[in-house]
Amino acid sequence: MNALTIRAGAIKPDSFSEWLASDSFKKWGNGTGNIYALLEYMHRFNLVDWNGVLEEIKKGEIADYSLRGRIFWENGQIEWRKMDKETYNILILEEGGATINLLGGYIPTKEVPPLIEVWEDTTIVLWGTYNPHIGGFLEKRVSGSQPVPYPSAFKTGKKYPVMWIRIYKDSEGEPQLWRFVKPDAMNPEDWKEEKEVKDAKS
Repeated sequence: MNALTIRAGAIKPDSFSEWLASDSFKKWGNGTGNIYALLEYMHRFNLVDWNGVLEEIKKGEIADYSLRGRIFWENGQIEWRKMDKETYNILILEEGGATINLLGGYIPTKEVPPLIEVWEDTTIVLWGTYNPHIGGFLEKRVSGSQPVPYPSAFKTGKKYPVMWIRIYKDSEGEPQLWRFVKPDAMNPEDWKEEKEVKDAKS
């Protein structure tokens, strides 16, 4: 696996907002590939692609109203959690070396990160089932539910929305960290194919 860089620390809400709105952050994002975010606010969740991230930043709500969130891409993730009015904890995982330049206001932790030896990719199933009549995902167990506004990365026609996640393990195979990798959609037979590939590698 690629070398994993782990950075953890604290950042003030104002500094976090300034960093997200900076040209440095936008330039980094434009050169990174497909980027998505799960933003958890006090009253809603937003799962968006890179354009959606930029729109959320323009609203100026992420640091003010976000309880926690993740910006993730193929090789890394930025995760934050609001601890109090003055502090966000932030964790950055990057494969292949650190590339994100943090601006002022970030205070790194002194903790030694765990030793990561291996990783494993798997999926978690998300909310909703594909409805061909509307071309989107509905939660059919809830009467009158509206289509779930997932990013365009979900392949139309596949039955279940899923999120690929990566689990990082130590030398004894114990999970130490995990992150989102990408949103997707799968049919039951796709899981069977994934299992067959894993079994073949074992």
